[in-house]
Amino acid sequence: GVRISAAMVSGSFERNQFVYPDVKMNVAVIPEAMRLFMNVGGGEKLYTYASLIDRNHHVDLSYGMTGSLPSLVAPGVERVSACVGLEGRIASSFSYNLRGGYVNNAYAPLDAARINDSGVCVPYIGYSPYQKAYAAFDWNMGFESLRFDGTLEYTHVWDIDDPCLLKPASFVADAAVLYNWKKRVYAGVDCSFSTAKTNVNNSFTVPWYADLGVYAEYAFNKKASLWLRGGNLLNMEI
Repeated sequence: GVRISAAMVSGSFERNQFVYPDVKMNVAVIPEAMRLFMNVGGGEKLYTYASLIDRNHHVDLSYGMTGSLPSLVAPGVERVSACVGLEGRIASSFSYNLRGGYVNNAYAPLDAARINDSGVCVPYIGYSPYQKAYAAFDWNMGFESLRFDGTLEYTHVWDIDDPCLLKPASFVADAAVLYNWKKRVYAGVDCSFSTAKTNVNNSFTVPWYADLGVYAEYAFNKKASLWLRGGNLLNMEI
């Protein structure tokens, strides 16, 4: 079908596109074990102060170009997005989701860096049209005493109109392994990884990082447990 969507700002419509695709399809390749799916969508999305903090917990009002809330929050527009993938499971212990897609944004937030009046490089959030293609793989492997899950994603972005804005990292990954002994003692390792981010003309770079963490837990009973987690064990700037 289609989606009718419009954002009104200060009494007038913000964009001139009001109709967006809304199509979902899936085919059972192997009933209850594998399915092929396709989603085509688009529409308006309001980037609120809360949603921006959710994507980066360092965000405050200084991340707006003028240091105010109106310059930080805005309605975004996704002209069209398309995703095709294959998801399923092998036996009862392994599930997966392999997908790829394309997104055309008319207006969406990106991380950025600029030199302020004091000559200091500061972070902020800017909005721009851009297009991206991506491929991703999610997995979850679970046994009685061991769980291993994670996600890998590659992203290629182009047509950003502001040279100060940073392109999303080309490759990000997140994986975790958790072992439990009789569901009483738990121990695990996790790692989040991102390649470097650069702006359009490659004059500014945010370095790559790997956030390595460990986790331990002792369950006294089914209602109470004590847990401990340590993160960024490689002491990198994240």
